[in-house]
Amino acid sequence: MKKILCIIPARQNSKRLIGKNNKIFFNKPLVFWTLRFASKLDYIAKIIFTSDSKKILDIAKPFKNISRQLRLKKLAKDNTLMKDVVSYVLEKDGRKYDGLLILQPTTPFRNLEKFNLYLSKFNNNNYYSVTTKQKSNHKCYIKDKKLFFNKKGRICYQTGSLILVSCKNFLKKNSLHINNSIPVISNNKYENFDIDKLSDFNASFNSFRKKRRFNDYFLNRNL
Repeated sequence: MKKILCIIPARQNSKRLIGKNNKIFFNKPLVFWTLRFASKLDYIAKIIFTSDSKKILDIAKPFKNISRQLRLKKLAKDNTLMKDVVSYVLEKDGRKYDGLLILQPTTPFRNLEKFNLYLSKFNNNNYYSVTTKQKSNHKCYIKDKKLFFNKKGRICYQTGSLILVSCKNFLKKNSLHINNSIPVISNNKYENFDIDKLSDFNASFNSFRKKRRFNDYFLNRNL
């Protein structure tokens, strides 16, 4: 079985939505839902929750299988690249892994069964969640059933739900944008929510305003 490291990044400051990672969402901080989801995944060798805030890291205290890592403030700026955060996590942890699973807290609605399927099939390949219906700034392209980040093929848009890449490929390319990868297409509007600003937060909350709807789709089925 391949050794897969799950990384959950959550910095303290955000210009568009202040304090979004610990903003209360259905009676829990937003990041809590991704932590809870990760704690239930199969095929994971280790989970590391990384933040520049001890307060945010404390949200993971109830999850005994999640390690907390305080990162440098210089790795929590608006212009910090995710690849630099991942490199820092790998350097600090010091262990070797076959795969890297990145779970962004701002895309909290995930399907546990789907993720366990991707993890079970992982064989040094690269998976990215994308949508063909909801536009964003994260444009990518599908050609011959493969995903590319340079301009070729049918346009799609990367979501923050799933990034599962070969650790070897990441270290070789020094990038989380690896061409010739496998696109995981989902046009489920819940799974594609990206909570980056207040209007996103309100829209995602309003979609689950009826408690039964939230429980049936999110809590009962996936967490």
